[in-house]
Amino acid sequence: MATLGLTKLEAVNRMLRSVNQLPVAALDTAGTSIAAFAEQVLDEASTAYQARGLDENTVYGKAYTANGSGIVTVASGVLNVKGSGPQANKRVTLRSDVVWNLSDDTNNWGNGATIYLDVITEVTFVDLTPASKEAIANEATVIFQRRYRGSPDQDGYTQQEAMKAGFLVAQPAPMVPLSKPVPMIGLQQPQQ
Repeated sequence: MATLGLTKLEAVNRMLRSVNQLPVAALDTAGTSIAAFAEQVLDEASTAYQARGLDENTVYGKAYTANGSGIVTVASGVLNVKGSGPQANKRVTLRSDVVWNLSDDTNNWGNGATIYLDVITEVTFVDLTPASKEAIANEATVIFQRRYRGSPDQDGYTQQEAMKAGFLVAQPAPMVPLSKPVPMIGLQQPQQ
């Protein structure tokens, strides 16, 4: 299967070039080299970026059934959840692998209860869309440059590139809906 967009190695090499280091021929995943450090930063940035929720890693309205104690657990790799369907008005979060009902301050959903959640899961870097890979690689480059070199000038350049790439990624609706509509500045409001 062909890889679309950046490979993980290409992303790491981009990060290395941002701090004037030579590119590497292979990843050093478990090593202690600067390339291993760059890969670690890339993995951290990928997890943080995906936790925001993307169209490609969000499953909407997934049903979960509580166990005999009324507890709902999720699989490893789930980064975030939001109430959906009948639970849309509930504020929910994850505590470890347990779905917590913040609205009622409990993790007990009732013995055998079925709840519906919008679920954000982590996708491996290779399986992300090309636009997401670009955005994550650029965001990781900013973080890596700050941790490795800390140059304010270089930071400005890499931040601009990261913002450009972030505009290309499809984002789902916000995790928390707005409580009231926000008027658009510059648009004419209907006359009453």
